[in-house]
Amino acid sequence: MNSSKNPSSNNNNNSMQDYYIKRQKNNEAAKTSRLKKKEQEMEIAKKKQKLEITYVKLQKQTKHTTTH
Repeated sequence: MNSSKNPSSNNNNNSMQDYYIKRQKNNEAAKTSRLKKKEQEMEIAKKKQKLEITYVKLQKQTKHTTTH
């Protein structure tokens, strides 16, 4: 029996193609998600650094005003 004429073989090929298409879409979505997460982490790190600098400045101001 020729596999190209076998309906179950054709159905199997379609389901394999569907599987690989779904895997490719999922891989792309996962990559996008990881990239977005990394960007968010970098943004949070920048905000943290700015807040730490502001905190140090405020501590100095507070120390300066309490000593006078």
